[in-house]
Amino acid sequence: MESEQMGLAIQQFMQIAILAFQRTGGALISGVEQSSTWPEIEVSTIGLGPSRLANHEDLIVRFGDAQVGFPLSRTALRGLGEAMIALSTPKQKSN
Repeated sequence: MESEQMGLAIQQFMQIAILAFQRTGGALISGVEQSSTWPEIEVSTIGLGPSRLANHEDLIVRFGDAQVGFPLSRTALRGLGEAMIALSTPKQKSN
């Protein structure tokens, strides 16, 4: 499968998963509060790019040659960035 086709397949799969979730009426659960119970895929690179949505940027994730963009509001990106900084900061030992 060509890399562009793989990106489109990932996009379609994600849209189907979101639609199925919306139809069940389930509530979102914060990933921070959950242990890692989801399947993981090794990511080649991650970055930001322009989005077609106003006040959004695309979080671009590459898997080998395939890539997919997730539009996130700038507010959501700020929160994600702050969480990443907090996770990467060494914790100090308390006396």
